[in-house]
Amino acid sequence: RIICIALLQETISWLEECVKIGHPPCDEDKTEECRKYYRIGTKERLEWKRQQYKDILSDVKVACRPILERNGGCAHYDGKQVTPETIINVMTGIAPDTASSLTASGGSSQASPVVPRKGVKSVFLWTNTHGGHHAVSVGVEEAEKKEGEAQGRMKPKAIDPGELICDVCGKVHPPPTQLKREFSHDHSSLRTREW
Repeated sequence: RIICIALLQETISWLEECVKIGHPPCDEDKTEECRKYYRIGTKERLEWKRQQYKDILSDVKVACRPILERNGGCAHYDGKQVTPETIINVMTGIAPDTASSLTASGGSSQASPVVPRKGVKSVFLWTNTHGGHHAVSVGVEEAEKKEGEAQGRMKPKAIDPGELICDVCGKVHPPPTQLKREFSHDHSSLRTREW
């Protein structure tokens, strides 16, 4: 038996939006900044980007067809159900409270499977991520111009950690705007970094 915990519907919806607009979704008032950041300056470039996202969307749907067909168009646990807690609960045989809470948050409407608490001789757990983490972005800002560039590039603007304790060193970091670096690493916590 295979139990699938994945942001499949979110990924498909995100890619469908990318196909429509030619770049990842952004706030409506930031559309021009997004187009600049993703270097969409011409109609040809826009169509090329749309085709790239269309190809990726097609690849995802083909690769995930068995999951989509078996589970009513999504993973067993999808959307807001994709959390470390869900993984732990599924692995320890704890079912979610109701299937209706799962559907409301984007999961399958079918009974949610878990690893049985008894009679299991082995379990294979496979986790997959894109391999790293990055700062939570709260918009974009202009990056420093490099020599020879006609105009500056846009870069993600990192969230200010404020008084949050860093998970790496256990200390509060100064604001990101402060030039002096006191630490050998960026602030890292579940509220300022995402996988």
